[in-house]
Parts: sequence; structure tokens; C-alpha cells
Amino acid sequence: MKQMSSYDKIEGFRYWDPESWRSFIREQIVPLYLLSQKLLRLGYEVASRTGNRKLSEIDSDMLKFLLGGVTEEGDYEENSLALFVSNAFGVSIDAEHYVALAKEGVNPLEHIQVQVDSDTQFLSFLREISSLSGKIAGKAGVEVNENNSFGVEELIKDPDKILQVLRDFYEKILKVTANYNYYTFFALSTRNLPFFYLMEAYPRLKDSFDGMKSFLGLRPVFEPATEITEIRNKYTIWGHSVGGLLDLLFHLNWYIWESFKQSTSPGMRDSLSEIFRFLSPPLPDLKKEYLAKAEETLKLINWELHPYLQNILRFNYRLRFNLSGIIIIESWARSGSGGTWIDLEKYLRKSFERKSIADVLYVLAPALFLGVLVLKEIKPSYIEFEGIE
Repeated sequence: MKQMSSYDKIEGFRYWDPESWRSFIREQIVPLYLLSQKLLRLGYEVASRTGNRKLSEIDSDMLKFLLGGVTEEGDYEENSLALFVSNAFGVSIDAEHYVALAKEGVNPLEHIQVQVDSDTQFLSFLREISSLSGKIAGKAGVEVNENNSFGVEELIKDPDKILQVLRDFYEKILKVTANYNYYTFFALSTRNLPFFYLMEAYPRLKDSFDGMKSFLGLRPVFEPATEITEIRNKYTIWGHSVGGLLDLLFHLNWYIWESFKQSTSPGMRDSLSEIFRFLSPPLPDLKKEYLAKAEETLKLINWELHPYLQNILRFNYRLRFNLSGIIIIESWARSGSGGTWIDLEKYLRKSFERKSIADVLYVLAPALFLGVLVLKEIKPSYIEFEGIE
């Protein structure tokens, strides 16, 4: 099996250096936090200054957030300010009632009251991005210079500037994902990775592993049951400490992926599409794009789990290896979370049985590294992996 090369020669990617990680966080994570906070505070100000009030009681600067783009038919113009505020922050009026009153010669400002729904999908997205990015900065000891106003008053006075804030936020969201960022990819690739492959991919960790595992939040999640120290150390699977730097960065990437993911039912992606359609064509399915590139990479190194399994399981599968010490006594596979387990010994000419867990990890390591296969469950009698879909 051809091995993937190390990541030592990528310019600007100094994964072994804590200060380089802090620079990445200052340049990519902190702006994400500040932008999400700015949009959250804008939403809060709009809601607090208009919510549950009649239009006649609202300052003129705020009326444009509610009436900007209301048509004579009581609809919203596409890309209008009022439509954005309604979709993003849940602050709106009954536009049809407003227009109907105006047509009857009644002053609608005296009768129309502002409605507020503070639980929009976009606000939930902002809160989660703000929470995770803030925790990442704090975990790395990177100071966030918060300004209480965040320039919100400027946005209220000149709403056209909101578009630039949205554009900056959207671009930061894309660039921080594992699709485009090596530091985030590092978090994805080390989620469940045998030690031998960790050192092959990131050899500069050898000289600083004790310090970096503490800084990054790396911990052993599976140790082979053997008294032979060399084998146990080499094939120990390392992962992330809960709440550690890599764990938080992994979850930030995963949350963005899942939020942008295409789905058959309405959800976060549809809501975000309504917000970001001002800026781009349909949202990219970042997770789907990443997995497609990962599959291409595995093909380039001639990796395959097994020809038969590759055809029936693709990336949505589970593998279970029943163990006696480090020896595999049974191996099973199934498609999806509810499929029937297939006895690999019975259905395949070649299986993993009577081999050691070291043999299995050697085969699975590239898929674990690319994040298309994850360690799902560990029990005294078995270890289970799951393919990502």
C-alpha cells in the first residue's frame, strides 16, 4: 500500500509550533468570533428597539429595518432589508395588514405592532459559531479584544454596510473548514489515528510530542491489549480530549459541514441559503465536496478496504472486529446504522480474521487519517469503526 507523504513542506503550516497555532487562531478564529458577535448584537439591538412596539413608537432609523422593501402588494422585495431582518433575526411586521390599512387611508404606523421570533436558525448558527470560536481562542490563550459596541450603531445608521459584514463572515466560515485550512484538517485527521501513522504524516511531532499533546489536547483512545510496549505504543489510537483545542476545532468544522449539508427535509441549510443568497450561488455542500476529494486521494494511493466491501458499503458502513488480546477472532461489516451484519469470514475470500489488530490498523489508517472512517465504539471484546457519509 502506497503511503501518503508528510505535511512538513507546506508553507506556513507549522503544526509542531504552538505560536503558529495561535497565529492561525488570531487570523481565522478570532475574526469569526467577532463577526458572529457583531451580527448577534445587531439582531439583539433591532429586536430590543422595535419588538412588541407599534411602528409609531419606533425611531426612524429603525423603521427601515421593518419597512425597507415592503411592496404595494404586501410582499417583500427580493434582497430587501426587511426580508433579511425577518429571516435572520425574526423581527417583522404583518406586511399585508400594513398595506391594507394604508390603502384604506388609515395610518398603519398607529396600528401595526412588531413581532419578534428570537429563535431563528440563523441566530442559532451565530450562537454556535460564536461559542465554539470563543472557546478555541480561550483554550489557546489568545486574547479577544472585544469592543462592546462592535460597530453596531454604524450598521444601524448605514444598513448597506451589513452586506460587507455578511460577506466577511461567510468567507471566514468557508476558509476555516478542513476543505481549505490545514490547521482544521489537522484536527480532522487526528480525531482517531494510530500513533505510527500520526508520526508518518506529522513527523515534526516526534521531537515535541509531550508538549504538543498537552497544548492540542491529544489523548490515547484505544491501546492494544499486549504487554509488548513497542507494539502497544505503535498501534495505540490517539484522539482528542473532550474540550481540548483540537476537539473544539473539530466540532467547529463538523458544525459548519452539517449546517451546509444538503438534506431532503427543510433545515439549517435552507435558512442559511436565505441569508447568504445575497452573496453567492447555492451554498456549497462542504462535507460532500471534502468526502469526494478524500475518495479521490484514497484512489491515488491505491487504497481500498476490500473490493467487495467497497462496492456495497461505500462510505456509509460499520466494521466490527471481535478481539482476543490483539488477535481478531471475528470480523463483521454492515451498511448503515441499521443494516444486517455481514460475516466477513463467510462471505469474503480474504478477511481480517486470525490477524492482529495491528494488521487492521495498517489497512484502515489512511481512511482514519482523511476522516472518512472514525472509531465508533470500544468494548473489552471488540472495536468498531464507522464510515462517514
